[in-house]
Amino acid sequence: MRLFVAVDFSQEIKEVLWNRVGQLKDDFPQVSWVGPENIHLTLKFLGGVESRKLPEIKKAITESIKNIPPFKLTFTDFGYFDKSYLVIWLGVEPVKTLKDLVKNIERETRKLGFSSEKRAYFPHVTFGRGKNLTKPLVTEIKEKIKKLDFSISIDLTVFEIVLMQSTLSPQGAFYKPLARFALS
Repeated sequence: MRLFVAVDFSQEIKEVLWNRVGQLKDDFPQVSWVGPENIHLTLKFLGGVESRKLPEIKKAITESIKNIPPFKLTFTDFGYFDKSYLVIWLGVEPVKTLKDLVKNIERETRKLGFSSEKRAYFPHVTFGRGKNLTKPLVTEIKEKIKKLDFSISIDLTVFEIVLMQSTLSPQGAFYKPLARFALS
């Protein structure tokens, strides 16, 4: 099974975020857009895992959240990663509690043999991926992203994190929460 640890959002928050990228979705159907039901903030991607490891993973996550209180998330602005393909995202303010939580998850999952992330954690919510796009189209998308305004105030407090299962299909990814972990 393919697993990751995330902050899941309420349906209301997902709809607000989804509506904010509405113009991009309409203008660029060539991009593979994340469905509103799949909007989340990844804390740690675990990858393919044997189901027998689930109890250990749950224990590691429980250990990771010790002394982590609920915390506020603030969205910043839209941006993109331009690697071998384009990733369109909404940034998240990297508050200390969020960074501590990610550091704890990295430490505890490393004890189980999961590799550490090589790059520094950059909190963001992925909205779309553009593969095999022409250079002019990529340039047009980047220009449009730079002009997007995210002037909206969302009061979002994180009270729990979720161990999610990701199932890939030709229709896209389907996410299923396997366990929820309340912050104390």
